[in-house]
Amino acid sequence: MVVEEVFAVVAVASAVAGAAASYMSSTAQAAASQRAAQQNMVMAQLQAEMAHTQRAALATQVNQTALETLQQENERRRRLEQGEGSNRALAAFAGFDAENSGSYQSLAAENRRIAEQDISNIHLLGGARAMQLTGQEYASAVQEAGYRSRAVFADMERQAAATMGDWAWVAPAGRLLNAGVSIYKAAG
Repeated sequence: MVVEEVFAVVAVASAVAGAAASYMSSTAQAAASQRAAQQNMVMAQLQAEMAHTQRAALATQVNQTALETLQQENERRRRLEQGEGSNRALAAFAGFDAENSGSYQSLAAENRRIAEQDISNIHLLGGARAMQLTGQEYASAVQEAGYRSRAVFADMERQAAATMGDWAWVAPAGRLLNAGVSIYKAAG
């Protein structure tokens, strides 16, 4: 009977040691996984915020580009009107009727055509720049959404690791229970 009792003590001690090692290993692994997931989540959140800031800056640049384009168009119109006024004043000073002069009207029409072409070019270039910035803004929004998704996934991993740590006692308890059952059956 002494051998059986020694066997039982050794079996219990072995089961307890195995259970303790299993518990320690599981909790350490869960803690490490939780820390890694937390770091991934924080990094993804920071990247998302950086993408959001970049997107906001690009939106501001789009608005600024539209305003600058409008200002350039208005400046070109102002220069056209100023030039037309100066030309009419010079014509009046020279003593001829600018309204009835074919050559004067032809020059004025050519000046207006050139100015309208300049305004059209300013508008096209401003629109192209705004479209480029809008494309970058869209890409930044997509990037931000990707980072936010990555942060959510990392948080889910963190929660899963925490749950794994919370339930780390189950497997060792099962081993102890199995050892107890084995000893009970052996003792018979």
